[in-house]
Amino acid sequence: MTPWSPEFAALLGTTLVISLSGVLMPGPVFASAVARGYENPWAGTWIALGHAVVEFPLIYLIYLGFGYVFKGEIVSLIIGVVGGALLIVMGVEMVRIRSKPMSREGYLNSHPILIGIITSINPYFVVWWATVGMLLVYEGYGTLPGVVEFGLAALLIFMFTHWLVDLVWVTFVSHTVYRSRRFITPRAQAFLFGTCGLMIAFFGMGFALFALLADRVDGTMMTGTLIGTAVAVSAALIYRDSRSMPAV
Repeated sequence: MTPWSPEFAALLGTTLVISLSGVLMPGPVFASAVARGYENPWAGTWIALGHAVVEFPLIYLIYLGFGYVFKGEIVSLIIGVVGGALLIVMGVEMVRIRSKPMSREGYLNSHPILIGIITSINPYFVVWWATVGMLLVYEGYGTLPGVVEFGLAALLIFMFTHWLVDLVWVTFVSHTVYRSRRFITPRAQAFLFGTCGLMIAFFGMGFALFALLADRVDGTMMTGTLIGTAVAVSAALIYRDSRSMPAV
């Protein structure tokens, strides 16, 4: 089979839909695009490029047959704990400078490509590729054959197609935030950055906990709880700061 066959075109269409369902879920990459988009409309593009630095080699390793490695408990544990710790540090930095993001301190001083790399080092990302992604590469979808049946050129097209969904979405997010920033008051700005920072930090905590207690944690419930807690804590912080912060 060739990459120009109708079967591969159908597989690419399926890949687009499945990729979209994953990228629209709130997570560290989304939160980072929101935070950096406040000062740079193209931040999402750079973050997507950083994401590709991690994702493309991972997909190629799966294509070569190393996908089973990422299912190992030790690998999952290391990725969960190390990646979670990095996200916690980044999130805490964002919360610390929530009322002065333009100061370019700490987290916001990092290049968006580096942010894209760091936020991609998390167990959910690896697990997705070790399960859903690996199925698309080897088994395909329904009656459609996997990417391996179409050769290396097809793999490159598959990788770019999947990444294109990430690129378009996070670029749209950063552009939307940038164009809307003139309507954001100092309090709203602090709430936005505080919430994004807490989301990243809590996701980091969640990743570490999930890696340590994978068989005892409901991932969906934990994600909802972390996002809800981030919003609630951010609101409490902004309420505490409101007396010393101008409303407009």
